[in-house]
Amino acid sequence: MNKLMARLIFCFFAEDTEIFVGKGRFTDTIAKMSARDSSNTHEVLATLFRAMNTKREDRVTAQIPRWAEDFPYVN
Repeated sequence: MNKLMARLIFCFFAEDTEIFVGKGRFTDTIAKMSARDSSNTHEVLATLFRAMNTKREDRVTAQIPRWAEDFPYVN
């Protein structure tokens, strides 16, 4: 739980300070890619975290979806 909260706090901070390109990029992506009933929100978050933990040159091999490619590598 601590790890999840730390990641979420970082993402909200990065969104507010525009580290992520585009205003509201993180929350908009979650809203857009999650099902109406939020049944897959955990999968969307996991994919975003995996994308941010994968170097850009390794993302094709890691099969990062196109909708998550714009998020920066932050390790």
